Amino acid sequence: MNKIEIIEQLGKEGTDKITNFKGVISSVSFDLYGCAQYWLTPKANKDMIIPEGKWMDHGRIKLGKRIVSIEEVQVDDGDGPESKGPPIR
Repeated sequence: MNKIEIIEQLGKEGTDKITNFKGVISSVSFDLYGCAQYWLTPKANKDMIIPEGKWMDHGRIKLGKRIVSIEEVQVDDGDGPESKGPPIR
């Protein structure tokens, strides 16, 4: 998978193939040597508390359906009001 394809996974469900940890891919990171990782943000529990997310190597993640449309996400570039976050579908 190339870097653009990795970035395009933002907003999809992801499951770690080894630990079965599940969440929405809410961030992508590339290190100096080319390793790509996804930050998985899990769903809120019954008390509406969101558990801590985790960084996972992109090769360990089984991709699921898209939860958030990244085309609709507004980025705060410092020139205007801050975004209140992406729409949830």
